Amino acid sequence: MALSRITNSGVTGISIDSSGRVDMNASYVFDQWYLNANHTTNGDTDLTSWSQVAWVGTGKVSGMSHSSGIFTFPQTGLYKITFQQATRSDASDNMSGQVHVTTDNSTYNSVLSVSGGDSDSVNGTATGSVFINVTDVSNVKVKLRATSMDNASYVIGNSTTTTTNVMFERVAPAQ
Repeated sequence: MALSRITNSGVTGISIDSSGRVDMNASYVFDQWYLNANHTTNGDTDLTSWSQVAWVGTGKVSGMSHSSGIFTFPQTGLYKITFQQATRSDASDNMSGQVHVTTDNSTYNSVLSVSGGDSDSVNGTATGSVFINVTDVSNVKVKLRATSMDNASYVIGNSTTTTTNVMFERVAPAQ
């Protein structure tokens, strides 16, 4: 059998190819955003200057939306969020980056911390992943923060190259 399709009112809901690979069409979300300028604000602050990555050959994909540092999910599901923070720390700074989540569209809590500074005036990169169960797209949202940053350190951003970035992947239905 070459290809099976399950349809509802003329819309393909699921496809299974001859190798048994399943394609659930609109259930996929793979979206990547990058910090488009250096973040230099001292202290614990939200990272807000995000741009969506344009995928080679396809342009931008539909998926997450962003406003003032807050990311909103396009549909419910279990999402893997991978955050990579590139930093330039001064000699006395041990800065980190955090993923914060709200489930009530108000109170944010840290669910992941990555440490990119090393108190040695060098560039550093730290990456971490966390799973978020999105049961309500109106209330479950994500923001990214730079923490413990002094005035001589910064989070590296670039308008043409992906350095500090976040990837959102919907891996399953909401749990």
